[in-house]
Amino acid sequence: MPLFKSLVSKQELTASKLKEVSVVVSRILLQKKRWRSVADNGDEVAIDFDQTVKHGDCIGVNGSYKYIIFQELEEVIVIPIPENSIQSTTLGWMLGNQHLPIQVKSVGEIILSFDSGVRMFLERNQIEFALSKKRFLPSPHSHTHTHG
Repeated sequence: MPLFKSLVSKQELTASKLKEVSVVVSRILLQKKRWRSVADNGDEVAIDFDQTVKHGDCIGVNGSYKYIIFQELEEVIVIPIPENSIQSTTLGWMLGNQHLPIQVKSVGEIILSFDSGVRMFLERNQIEFALSKKRFLPSPHSHTHTHG
């Protein structure tokens, strides 16, 4: 089993003619710096990095393969951002008070990881939303907030 200890640079990848192999992992696993998984070709891989990795990163090269991270799709809540400034400000305040990781898309929507409590909160407050299955890529700053 190959053990990868650093990301492969974009320059190294463009210069190589290696076959791309996906390593499909969850967002939760990607928050760790050490983990093991199985690539699409059946190879077991392990990483021991100083930083976390993200969707699309090349975690290593072994033989004729380059191993690319593919983050799994997950159940999410999609909330359209209201065009009315008072409604959108209120929505931002309400969601901000929940201290949840979020992804804000340029197409005017907010994405949150599915949570039944959040769903009930949105229904109770009559906030429009839809359930979907997407790759959830929250802002790295949206889950490190503390009061103190």
